[in-house]
Amino acid sequence: MEKITKDFYLVEDWVDFNKSSLESISKEYFTKKGMDAFVKKGNPHIIPHAVTTSLAHAYNVASIFKNNIHIFPLDRKLRILECGSGSGIFSRHFLIAAQDLGFLDRIELTISDFSEQSLRHIKERKVLEGFTENEHYSFLVLNLLDSSTAVNLDGDSVNLKEIDLAVLNYVMDALPMIPLARNSDGLFSKQQIRILSMSDSEEEDIVNNTAYLSSLIVEQRWEPYDVHSASNLEQDFFNIFSDLTVEYSEGWQSRYSYGSLSALKLLNSILSDNGMIYIADIPSPFLTKNQNQHYMLFGNSKANYINEDLMINYMQSLGYSSLQKREANLSRIIFCKNDSAMTNKN
Repeated sequence: MEKITKDFYLVEDWVDFNKSSLESISKEYFTKKGMDAFVKKGNPHIIPHAVTTSLAHAYNVASIFKNNIHIFPLDRKLRILECGSGSGIFSRHFLIAAQDLGFLDRIELTISDFSEQSLRHIKERKVLEGFTENEHYSFLVLNLLDSSTAVNLDGDSVNLKEIDLAVLNYVMDALPMIPLARNSDGLFSKQQIRILSMSDSEEEDIVNNTAYLSSLIVEQRWEPYDVHSASNLEQDFFNIFSDLTVEYSEGWQSRYSYGSLSALKLLNSILSDNGMIYIADIPSPFLTKNQNQHYMLFGNSKANYINEDLMINYMQSLGYSSLQKREANLSRIIFCKNDSAMTNKN
């Protein structure tokens, strides 16, 4: 590893924020650590999830669904998809709430995560004890950016359709994002980062050394952004982002959360006619001209601050109604295809 100053070694030279090792290390950590990324025992750097795994939170989501259950068909079970199940505790609490509220027999819950390890941990550690697999719930390995790869734990392909409620707790912050800033000519600059370390170690055990990512030094700079040279996903939604930020003054930063928009596009394609999406995530700090912190680190996991306005603008362009509620420790957004659902909010 190259030593570039007296105290620091170069881990990664200047690279676009969304292509950096912060992204790949975080993804690898989730994939390998599985449910243990959220378990306190033996892990001093757990990913915070106390709010969304609380019984009260699950009851809130279940109550919203129950209040709108009359708009869904009676001739089939109602399909609920939890995206990014993590520890599985929300799933357990949601099933308990559905049972207490009297609609457990009307639903089938699909518990999904991009980490197969997490799903196997949930199953092996009997997190859902008291409920029956393939009757009350099933497991699905799901990449929200590519549903064509969705498989169950036996490796069989699964075709998602007619989802009545999709729940995403702390999921949007894990999807790709790049910070952009308005230039005086109306174009954008992109944030690049360089990663340094005080250690010259070439290989790190990111599963057991849970403080590795947060120990790195991350430097920032801004370079011209050419969307035509960017990824296909970035190109797909750029006009929506550009239109939303057209009034921004020179130097004003924003988060181009194209990964979130891609996930919402996928969910829109599989929702039923009256489908709903419930999002709970980290409240984003309000942007200012000099605000340049666009993510947080928890051990070896990175959480991007989300762009609520961008998601709402996109979904409204698809004809959805939206309801947003910001609290000190949680930002909630509900999207509904059917306007009548919004009159039954909790």
